Amino acid sequence: LFGPFLLGKNPLAREVIYDRLYHMNNVRGHVGGFVVDAMAGIEMALWDLAGKHFGAPVCELLGGPFTGTLKAYVSGLRQPTVEAQLQAALAFKEQGFGGIKLFLGQGLRADTDTVRRVRDHVGADYSLFGDALWRYQVGDALRLGRVLEALGFQWLEAPLAPEDLPGHRELALALDLPIAVGEALRTNYEFLPWLGPPRALDVVQPDVLRTGITGACKIAAAAEARRLPVAPHVGMCTGIGIAATWQFAAAIPSFLIQEFQLELTQNANRHLRTPLETRDGRLLVPSLPGLGIEVDEESIRQSSTSHWTVE
Repeated sequence: LFGPFLLGKNPLAREVIYDRLYHMNNVRGHVGGFVVDAMAGIEMALWDLAGKHFGAPVCELLGGPFTGTLKAYVSGLRQPTVEAQLQAALAFKEQGFGGIKLFLGQGLRADTDTVRRVRDHVGADYSLFGDALWRYQVGDALRLGRVLEALGFQWLEAPLAPEDLPGHRELALALDLPIAVGEALRTNYEFLPWLGPPRALDVVQPDVLRTGITGACKIAAAAEARRLPVAPHVGMCTGIGIAATWQFAAAIPSFLIQEFQLELTQNANRHLRTPLETRDGRLLVPSLPGLGIEVDEESIRQSSTSHWTVE
């Protein structure tokens, strides 16, 4: 559907193309999901093309950067044993990363044990974040939130089912602990009810692979107008998506901290000629034109099973 529409269009007209693609489908009920994901992939490619056309990284085209390095937290302790996880947590702290996010959602008792164990190991001065992976209902989410509050956690992410807007509002009102939400939402239209009033979140987490850069900027502007911080989400992702996220994060005034998926980034770098880099726990925003990366097309071909050409 999108491919034939794009042929012959001005590739520098990113906002126009984003608008047209969205309105091709919203009247048919496609206001999120894979349709908007496809839009995101297209418009990230257009931003990359524009940056290469003008000889500037995307963060400069967006009016930035505010910084060339991003404060980041490591997403998850994925080691096979508890002892290995605790050792990894200390190693990330020593490397300079701004915090660690723990994947929870295993039940109130198990999660409480996990967060207390890690807090005791890394010390009271180190930033920890909790992600409940949408698995709780309001009652237990509130109990878990109070535990995280007492332990000095920075936020509770995705505590309830992504459809439960009223429940998130209840949590946001009941807890001093910030509630972080965003990975399931794809447009500023979807975010607006969460931004209130009454507000259902405290930290805004657009995922550029789902929003696109244009959509993420609209969401960040809405958050900024409400004085809410933005912490871009990174889930399953390619090197292209990670680079696009870092370019976006560098260019927004409301930026808080960036999610960093260590193993995912290492795998993504296998397909890039210009690897994504970190230094002293901070993420180095690529400075080459466009998204700032060069894809190793031969590596992609070797990892692919099929491809399509739109004619």
